Amino acid sequence: MVYEYNLGIRFQTVAKDRARQTAVWLSEHETITYQALNTLANRVARWLIDRGVAATDVVCLSGEKSIHTLASMIACLKIGAIYSVLDPDSPAERLRKIIAACKPKLLLAGRDLLDRLEKITREFEISTAATNPDTLEAVVNAYDETNLPQTFAVTGENPAYLMFTSGSTGFPKGAVMTHANVLNLIEWSKETFRITSEDRLTNVNPLYFDNSVFDFYSALFNGACLVPFSKEETKNPKLLVEKIDAASCTLWFSVPSLLIFLQTMKAADGHRLRSIRRFVFGGEGYPKAKLKNLYDAYSDTSEFFNVYGPTECTCICSCYKLADSDFDDVQGLPPLGKIANNFSFLILNGESHAVPDGETGELCLLGPNVGQGYYNDGERTAASFVQNPLNDRFPEVMYKTGDLVKLDPADGKLYIQGRRDNQIKHMGYRLELEEIEAALHCLSYVSEAVVLHGHVNGLSRLIAIVAGTEFGTGQIRADLGEIIPDYMVPSIFHREDVLPKNPNGKIDRRRLAEKYLQPEAVKGSPHEVVAFTVDGAYLNEKQKLGLPVAPFEEVQDKYPPGDFRMFVAVGYQDLNRFRAEKYEEAKAHGYQLISYVSSRASNVGQVAVGDNCFVLEYAVIQPCSKIGNDVFIWSGNHIGHHASVGDHCYIAGNVVVSGNTRIEPYCFVGVSATLGHEITVGRESFIGAGSLITKNVEPKSVYITPDTQKFRLDSSAFLRLTKMR
Repeated sequence: MVYEYNLGIRFQTVAKDRARQTAVWLSEHETITYQALNTLANRVARWLIDRGVAATDVVCLSGEKSIHTLASMIACLKIGAIYSVLDPDSPAERLRKIIAACKPKLLLAGRDLLDRLEKITREFEISTAATNPDTLEAVVNAYDETNLPQTFAVTGENPAYLMFTSGSTGFPKGAVMTHANVLNLIEWSKETFRITSEDRLTNVNPLYFDNSVFDFYSALFNGACLVPFSKEETKNPKLLVEKIDAASCTLWFSVPSLLIFLQTMKAADGHRLRSIRRFVFGGEGYPKAKLKNLYDAYSDTSEFFNVYGPTECTCICSCYKLADSDFDDVQGLPPLGKIANNFSFLILNGESHAVPDGETGELCLLGPNVGQGYYNDGERTAASFVQNPLNDRFPEVMYKTGDLVKLDPADGKLYIQGRRDNQIKHMGYRLELEEIEAALHCLSYVSEAVVLHGHVNGLSRLIAIVAGTEFGTGQIRADLGEIIPDYMVPSIFHREDVLPKNPNGKIDRRRLAEKYLQPEAVKGSPHEVVAFTVDGAYLNEKQKLGLPVAPFEEVQDKYPPGDFRMFVAVGYQDLNRFRAEKYEEAKAHGYQLISYVSSRASNVGQVAVGDNCFVLEYAVIQPCSKIGNDVFIWSGNHIGHHASVGDHCYIAGNVVVSGNTRIEPYCFVGVSATLGHEITVGRESFIGAGSLITKNVEPKSVYITPDTQKFRLDSSAFLRLTKMR
């Protein structure tokens, strides 16, 4: 029996035992056996050595899925080189940051990518070689095909690959995983999913995404067959399911978003994909309300597994097999289950103390599957890979995942509670955005959902972006109110046909944030947001918003519609005419509009101030006016009597609200506001510090309706009345 202490030896052993078996199935006409793949990898390895590549040198590979790419990855493992797969569609600047971080000895890529990166490779003096199949095969065929003696010099501590993930500073982080780390993953996956030589594993995950680590190693290093899918095949549900059926794939692994996409497109309806015996998903939460439909369609012949794990720890550290009882309650997400063998864990609070069972804390991982840190990045390594704070007796590296979990003492399972950096404070409440998203996924007409948190002029907003069938805002608010408290119901809802995905197949939250968190999320980004004036109205907000200001006619020339979200500045005298003329004209041109009622207006008049408006300083909104939903009323304004203020409005400090005005539910009244007599304040509203409620009024002339117990009044506000009714 061979001692398999590195990945090169492991693959050689598998290739010898399964020599004639198909290792990679790209199509019915493009396959390769284990013997042929091992031979090709040996030749590429010797060619790499001739190009000056040695143990612990980094080799960057373009991420196109081909037999030569896979052979090059194995070749690096055989000689102890560290491979890192690049996304060929990434912006050049991001690739530049990756190349600057890892300083590869060699870059193997197609001619198109090499041409695009020519300036970068010259800047860092990186050697390059084209990997077009015909070119590479002609070069390497001259080399010896036998196994290399250098393979036996590679130790388990030798880095195997770098997997670059997004960094909060804007610079990608290259997680370093060793041969020993991955050997543990291979054995664990073989045992957990009972992988045999009869299995065919899908590879729908991009090679530059950490989920592909499971695909590549669990298949090719366990003697199973790997079935890679191109980006075009993954995006086309018809091509995807046809190839799965043609290849008779038995094990599926992807992010939940891809399975939800197939469900939405009616491609995973129980009739196709019948060869799949194990559905494995991870990388993000799978709402049980959506998962139940898939489970009901396939659980008669298939098993379902929810896996979890960070890039920094071989991508999987826990696994949970679902059962019928998991769907007795379809709210929320499946449990993480139990930590995988050969891992240990702690759940710590912010002071690095262990939390009691049942309480939430940060999941911290320990054991031989924890990676080596971030390549060439000591500062961020030291921040995330730390000494176990509960062990002062010997060195023990612990990885801080940033994920919040709790251990249920009743069933011994771990449950995800969100991200440490996704916990937000909204209207005085500390919330997890994932909890709101889970509630949205319980609604039958919602297929995908993301909730964002931002601030508009300093005030907290919850914004939901939803894909699904048509729905009304009132309907979705009412339905959510049956699941979560009112203060967790988003202020704004946007609908899209399909939510955008990043290259890894996950929902692209960054793109959604850039589109919908306005204006502060894109402050200083004139190519995305622009303010414009109409009919000579004056907007003195350029410094506040950091946006260019121009007449509408100039905006049309300089900033064509598309991804722009336009802020419209209008004077009070033009408000009605603007809404009748310019507003419709701008919408017809494809702009998305949020209106401003201009500052310095002396009289807004008895008009309807529409939804999603900003009323700036020193405007006087005349009596009997109607103010729409989601309106922000800046400080220093005066709202006349008998006005109606819609849902989810924000009335800033120092605003005077005259008598007989009705303030609808979920409103926020800022500090030092003055509210006149006979005011009706809706439920779940908040009155800020220093506010004076009821001026010169009789007792009982103010009432708060309808749920007094839910109304929040700041302790330093003055409530001059003797009775609430």
